[in-house]
Amino acid sequence: MEIYSALIYFVIALIVFLLILVSVLSRNIYLRTKAEKELMIKNEEVTAIYEEMASSDEELKENLQVLIENQEQLRRSEQRYRIVAESTMDIIWEGDLVAKKRFFSEKLYDILGYKSWEMEPFNAWFDIVHPEDIERVKKNIKKQIQEKIAIESFEYRVKSKNECYKWLRSNTKCEFDENGSATVVFGAFTDITKIKDQQEKINYLAYYDSITGLPNRVKLCEIVTEEIEKCEETNKKFALFFMDLDNFKFVNDSYGHSTGDKLLVYVGERLSEIRNENTMAFRLGGDEFIILIKDTLDKSEVELYSKTLIETLATPTFINGNMFRITHSSGIVFYPSNGTTFEELLKNADTAMYKSKELGKNTHTFYKKTMGDTAMEKAKMQENLHRAIENDEFVLYYQPIIGVEQGGIHGFEALIRWRQPENGLIFPDKFIRAAEENGSIIQIGKWVIINACKYAKSVYDSGFTNFYVSVNVSALQLLQKRFYRFCLKYS
Repeated sequence: MEIYSALIYFVIALIVFLLILVSVLSRNIYLRTKAEKELMIKNEEVTAIYEEMASSDEELKENLQVLIENQEQLRRSEQRYRIVAESTMDIIWEGDLVAKKRFFSEKLYDILGYKSWEMEPFNAWFDIVHPEDIERVKKNIKKQIQEKIAIESFEYRVKSKNECYKWLRSNTKCEFDENGSATVVFGAFTDITKIKDQQEKINYLAYYDSITGLPNRVKLCEIVTEEIEKCEETNKKFALFFMDLDNFKFVNDSYGHSTGDKLLVYVGERLSEIRNENTMAFRLGGDEFIILIKDTLDKSEVELYSKTLIETLATPTFINGNMFRITHSSGIVFYPSNGTTFEELLKNADTAMYKSKELGKNTHTFYKKTMGDTAMEKAKMQENLHRAIENDEFVLYYQPIIGVEQGGIHGFEALIRWRQPENGLIFPDKFIRAAEENGSIIQIGKWVIINACKYAKSVYDSGFTNFYVSVNVSALQLLQKRFYRFCLKYS
């Protein structure tokens, strides 16, 4: 029994052991199977990741190739841009308003002479802009940014390295961010210094006298017109001083135009010496000068200026070895009492100047309204003189010259008269001065000599041989280079 009992216990223990062993083995198999499944899953994930990485790597390689190609294109673009920037005549520039940096093409350094490091500070550009232009430049840039103007073109001056100023024409453009704030300003500068120099030369030729360097008639008209507009607003006054050199034609005819031009230069220099902030001198033409005296209605002030001018020009000067004492006659008008336009003021000043000539020269005369009537009469007479020559309205009377001691007629003096259809017989004292002023005296004088010679011949042919005929000759005729030959021709 004991053996059966032991055997039974042994069998039971064996069964229990086997059950435990089976259970352990089953669990191990389960865990192994589970682990294998998890391992397979992980392996699949790793495989997927690897495949994804392989795909990404390929994509990265492709992106890298694109990046390399883009960098090459950018390099070539930058190279092309640099070539264009360096080859163009303009200065290419860019200003980064955010980073506060500026870029200039090499042309700027060629034109202005600076080194690149000298222009590195952001505000270095404004340091070389001309003081008279700086506010206008800043105002234009500010306006462009605020109003978002696409392109703004304007001209101003900048100082080069050698302290000379260059004229630049600026064309600029702005870039803005999504908030509308300006981020970049860029554009080009064109060197227009030569153009400006040409414009100044043209302006000089248009507005300044080539001999004396004084402003000319065109400039005078502009300035007087501007002064009239100012006076209308401020109720101020001014005077015009019309000055004509005495006997200047004699200088040209006797010493040559070269000497005459040097004399004009001398007068211009003296006028410049005595000018002040209220006076301006102009050369009207020929030997005529104009002095504008601003902000005055005081005759004593103008008379003082006239006295100073007479004394200044009276000082002897030597030109080409010849000594000259310059005198002049002048006429003075005031705005607005003697005229309200440039043309009217100039005409009345000219009239007053001729009155000074009549009074003996080297003096001044203030314009009076009655002078205008006289001037009109003179102008009409000068016009009629030309007509008189054409219509043969002159006639000669021969006054006998009788010897006091021997008696009898020794000769005749030819006396000219003007038989004018409207006014009858006019004596020389009424028209000779006008004839000299408009130059018709030369033609009249020739007519007198020719007809006096004809008369002398007729007297001679009649048998009266011992006599002479005298004629009055104008000083202007004596200055004619061919006057002597002309007299020999009819003698």
